[in-house]
Amino acid sequence: WSESLRYELVAYNVFVCLIEPGMFPTEIFGRNHADGTADDQQSPYRALWEALQHDNERVMQWARRWADPDAVAKLVAKLALADKPRLRHPVGLDAWLGAAALPGAIEQLWELRMTNLFRS
Repeated sequence: WSESLRYELVAYNVFVCLIEPGMFPTEIFGRNHADGTADDQQSPYRALWEALQHDNERVMQWARRWADPDAVAKLVAKLALADKPRLRHPVGLDAWLGAAALPGAIEQLWELRMTNLFRS
């Protein structure tokens, strides 16, 4: 949705940005996470659930040590003052690694094409 909004508003010098944070030490996988069928020992998803829980715990241990939530706040302030910020802004090492897998040049060409469509 934000990406489409950017294409529509860039003609008016409004640059919508996507801030894409990686994992930060929050409660998203803690008390705010619904258990679903995790207690059902017969569920075909039980093994997957346990593996995901284990992975989430490891990621949160890493995030508590290395991820700085202030980085997101600082980026918001920086982008609010920027003249023509780019579309995507990953925050955190894991977000940057994920973004590195995306074909950046193709995304830039797509943005240029869409921007030009909305300007005509």
